[in-house]
Amino acid sequence: MGRKLCRLESIRRVVAPWQQAEIDRIAPTLRLMADNTEDAITFGNGHPGELWLGRYRTYTDSLYDEAQTLSHSVGTAVSYANTSKDYQDLQRELGVPAMATHSKGGKS
Repeated sequence: MGRKLCRLESIRRVVAPWQQAEIDRIAPTLRLMADNTEDAITFGNGHPGELWLGRYRTYTDSLYDEAQTLSHSVGTAVSYANTSKDYQDLQRELGVPAMATHSKGGKS
């Protein structure tokens, strides 16, 4: 996760503004996931017979919640990217200028 986050942060300056905002939004969640994963592994290695304890469950429950949040964010971003591409493809196919406007008389 750390390598992926590092890669995202290194390309941030060259991606679209909406992608920059998405990177900024998911970065804290990725950091929390990495921390909780490391904490859960450390606890599990030190207490292999005590994985039922509340402390371990806190790590894993947090990790699950963070994964759900990240999955939703990434899924929404992918959906937006696909929809945007489809829109641009349709504009090209129909010959519609990218910044088409409707006339004042209500005709398209």
